Amino acid sequence: MRLDLTELLQEPGRAAEYLIHEDHFVDEDLECVSPIEGKVVFTNTGGLLLLRGSAQTSAALPCSRCTEYFEMKIGVEISEEFELEEKTTRTSHQPVVTVIEEDENPITEKLFDGYIFNLSELLRQLIMVEIPLSPMPPEENGRCVHCQKTKAEVLGSLAIAPEEHKVHPGFAVLNDLLADQGTDSAD
Repeated sequence: MRLDLTELLQEPGRAAEYLIHEDHFVDEDLECVSPIEGKVVFTNTGGLLLLRGSAQTSAALPCSRCTEYFEMKIGVEISEEFELEEKTTRTSHQPVVTVIEEDENPITEKLFDGYIFNLSELLRQLIMVEIPLSPMPPEENGRCVHCQKTKAEVLGSLAIAPEEHKVHPGFAVLNDLLADQGTDSAD
């Protein structure tokens, strides 16, 4: 969803409200299984462009225990600020307002292309931040609803008992010093 903010950026004090309805969003890192719905308000304060609002969707995530996909509801709060700067061009003596983006990241798309705002990219970034690092579906008695295993059962042989803990050779001297001071190095 790309929004033309030309009029809003040219008039300090102006606000504009946009309803968000983004159909099933899919990219390499995120699959939303329901439309992204919400509302965002853009406000030009003269020195800042403020974005405030919220959105909700459901994403398909792999269970961190059994890797089966499940649906998780995700809600995001939108609270962003972009610095505005007035510039005059050689061809026009009228000041032109530009948005300053401080965060240019090569793995994300730009949010602004002139006066066009990429709301889809902002929503993608906000939803990605809300996804848990180890997503798990709702549990029934401490067991995964898909595979019916507990976390300990899934980890099985991957779990290392404290007495089996090996010290990396690069830290052996430090481990000996800690042992001499009476500190348990296995923690």
